[in-house]
Amino acid sequence: MKHLLKYIIALVGLLTMGLSGCTRDILLDEENSAELSLSQKEVVLNNSNREIDINVTTKGSWNCITSSDWLECTKSENKIHLKAKVNHTEYERVATVIVTMGLVTEQVLVKQTTSTDNPNGSIYTSKTEFQIDQWGSRFVIPVYTNSKNWVVLSSDDWVTARSNIVKGEIQVTVAETEERPDRSASILVRDVNTGDNFAVKITQKGIMFIILPYLEFGTSIDPLIDFEVARKSTVVGIPGDNSGAYGAINKDMCKFVTKSKLFTRMEYRFVDDKMTQAYAYSNLYQLESVYDEFVDFLIEHGFVPDEGSGRFFNKKMEMMAELKLSYNSEDVHILYTYLPNQKEAFPTFEELPGRLSNVPGWVDYDKDKIYEWETANGGVTTKKDGVVSTFSKTRTIYYTSTEPLAPEKSTYTLKASADDQGREKITGLSLKFRASDTNKFFWEKDGIYYLTDEFMQLCTKSKMKYLGKSGEGHIFNNPETGNSYNIKVVMESGKASVTMSVTP
Repeated sequence: MKHLLKYIIALVGLLTMGLSGCTRDILLDEENSAELSLSQKEVVLNNSNREIDINVTTKGSWNCITSSDWLECTKSENKIHLKAKVNHTEYERVATVIVTMGLVTEQVLVKQTTSTDNPNGSIYTSKTEFQIDQWGSRFVIPVYTNSKNWVVLSSDDWVTARSNIVKGEIQVTVAETEERPDRSASILVRDVNTGDNFAVKITQKGIMFIILPYLEFGTSIDPLIDFEVARKSTVVGIPGDNSGAYGAINKDMCKFVTKSKLFTRMEYRFVDDKMTQAYAYSNLYQLESVYDEFVDFLIEHGFVPDEGSGRFFNKKMEMMAELKLSYNSEDVHILYTYLPNQKEAFPTFEELPGRLSNVPGWVDYDKDKIYEWETANGGVTTKKDGVVSTFSKTRTIYYTSTEPLAPEKSTYTLKASADDQGREKITGLSLKFRASDTNKFFWEKDGIYYLTDEFMQLCTKSKMKYLGKSGEGHIFNNPETGNSYNIKVVMESGKASVTMSVTP
């Protein structure tokens, strides 16, 4: 009996502690209940405005549920997002949203008006404007009405609209266009009983005509292909296949046939798996007929014309567009080249390092006069007479120089002139510069070399006109001297050096 009494006393103590804990929890809930409040406790929705947010203020964890399947409630941080389905009935409907936090609850009364309360009258839809591309489309327009007697009319034969009264929808077919301008049509939907109606506007883009290539330079081939395929271009060549001339290996070009009526082909050059140039091909006479329109198109896209050069620069996009003609066909193309903005200054030469080509009348120098000039200007050769080719009838003479500002090597090519009693004249001069001089011509970004602003300014000062790129070379011409220059970077043993070829 003594042990039983001890047991009862202990049990009473435990129950007292438990009740004390429960009382504390209930008090906490009552304390937090003041923190559960809603910004609205009654809302009215209709078929035009079917969504609303309600703010929830609380310090505790909370949830929400809805009493009806036509109303969705979604918890999002400190908000409840309500979204109602379209009310197709003739009656107003009501739902309740219950918000709970522990034992505390709050309610939101949600009313949705009938379909006939819509300001458009007894018949309406949710979207009244559609933008369609040139290829056409098929789609469905929902019709909200209680009427079973409504009709559909299309304003143009390129838009077919068929009503499906049972499903409450219009089945629309937009035909592919063959015209350049955008075009618009309307679909009129009318309730025969009430006369209420609504119109749907359909705008279709004209055919692809003046287009830009893919201009995300530095990217890989996959996003390029995705871009071109999305506008229904056909892939006709990728680097490594046999799509080169006469079935030769295509080393670095990705090629497409486009749907554009003006630029029918697009080709993209890749260097080290990165896109560096884009070529948009057209017909010379066709492009000429719309050239002013094409220039306006480039200007609209941020390009600034360089008057008289056929080039357009876009500093923001860091690129140049350049008109390139073909000398043996009616093909013409616009070459788009990535030209990143130079962020730092680079050294360059005080005068153009053209060696003998800077001297007036240099083309008339023979091997003896070349030797005399080179010797006086630090040039050294082991064979003054050079090497004569019996096949090409040309003489090649090699000079080296140790002077710091001179090219490392100078190679002269001479050929006898038939109209000058067989006397030899210079037909070309090739200059190879030291690797340490590369930054006086070019600066490098991501493995690609670009002419420096400083060297371009030197060329302008030297009255050289930039004609653009040919392959890897940059072509210049001096109209006063007649000299043409091809300047490019060559890689030897992992180092970049520069060659300059001068043609009189």
